[in-house]
Amino acid sequence: MFKIVSLSCLLLLSITSFAQTDIIQLMERRDLKLSKIDSIARQHFSIVGKAKGSGYKQYQRWFFEQSFHLDKEGYIRNPAEENAAFELSMQAMQRNHTAGNWVETGPTSWNSTSGWNPGVGRITCIGIAPIDTTVIYIGSPGGGIWKSTNSGTNWTPLSDNASTRLNVTAITVDPTNVDVVYAAASGAFKSSDGGITWVTMNGISGTVRKFLIQPGNSSIVFAASNYGIFRSTDEGATWFLVSFISSEDIEFNPADVDIMYATGSSSSGSVQRSSDNGLTWSTLGFSQGITNTGRTLVSVSPANPNIVYVC
Repeated sequence: MFKIVSLSCLLLLSITSFAQTDIIQLMERRDLKLSKIDSIARQHFSIVGKAKGSGYKQYQRWFFEQSFHLDKEGYIRNPAEENAAFELSMQAMQRNHTAGNWVETGPTSWNSTSGWNPGVGRITCIGIAPIDTTVIYIGSPGGGIWKSTNSGTNWTPLSDNASTRLNVTAITVDPTNVDVVYAAASGAFKSSDGGITWVTMNGISGTVRKFLIQPGNSSIVFAASNYGIFRSTDEGATWFLVSFISSEDIEFNPADVDIMYATGSSSSGSVQRSSDNGLTWSTLGFSQGITNTGRTLVSVSPANPNIVYVC
């Protein structure tokens, strides 16, 4: 009887130990091999479950990333050592950096909370008008719309009291007026006063991934949505569906605004082209060199508008 009771107690202690595992602290440990960390984590989630809020999804993302940063013994490499090794390899290849210098603006740290949102946020879109690059709008998949008027030094939230606009998927600023902003978040919205107030733009369906304003004529605006491409000729007051193919990227030809390109994730029409300012669209396929379909983005070379890239 004593042995049975003792064994039961040990089993209970083991289960309780795994149930109380702090998964965040476990992910920060460097004295264990990744395989051992994963073994403990698997037992932890077998007890607490894998539902939303358990941290399972975040752990899986972390585990996948760390699998690329192991030393020969299976331990997670020190980031500083890994960066130093990278710099040495770059020097050995004598690679020239031609893209300029980048500076990380943060956040550089975060605090563990009782939930799974420590508050550092993610960014889905950025809107800047060329006439005043000190004014920046950003959109977040969970934190709404934010605005900076000093080149990103300080930020002000614009949608704290609008719960339906938290998941922002697109932001575009009028190139001639920094106060005119188009945004998409469970609908399409427009502000004419720098984000203080917003009005709903009717006539657009689906999730908008990008707004595009015609250079030289801000009355003409396009919206690339998973329902298709929508076109407005009155600054977003009314919209018309001009293509039924799911789209998420759209660009003008810098030399001719009548020529446009659009891409998306449709299996039958990832790349489209228009030669009449977006009124009608034709699908590009195998005969034009598009041999693969899938989620695609597009860009046109400003140095040579005849060169178009789809990725």
